[in-house]
Amino acid sequence: MKDEQLARFARWYAHYPNKKAKGDARYRWRKLDPDDALTERMIAAVQDQIRERAWKKAAGIWMPEWKLPATWLNKECWEDACEPEPPTQIER
Repeated sequence: MKDEQLARFARWYAHYPNKKAKGDARYRWRKLDPDDALTERMIAAVQDQIRERAWKKAAGIWMPEWKLPATWLNKECWEDACEPEPPTQIER
């Protein structure tokens, strides 16, 4: 993998909360070969998904475990839409 692609992978992987099977994730990353724009979009998606999971967990909503990083990449989960965070108080 090229140095720039390794750097992109390292940046994304640092944000991903499930640190398992890194070699598989690196292999999938190499196959995807994302540019800087897609890398930033993927990082933003992980951050959005972390926030969404946190508020759902706080609301008592069951959440499955995080996918393995290679699975997240393989299934293009950066395309998954997050639900908007619910309001903190009810407006009347």
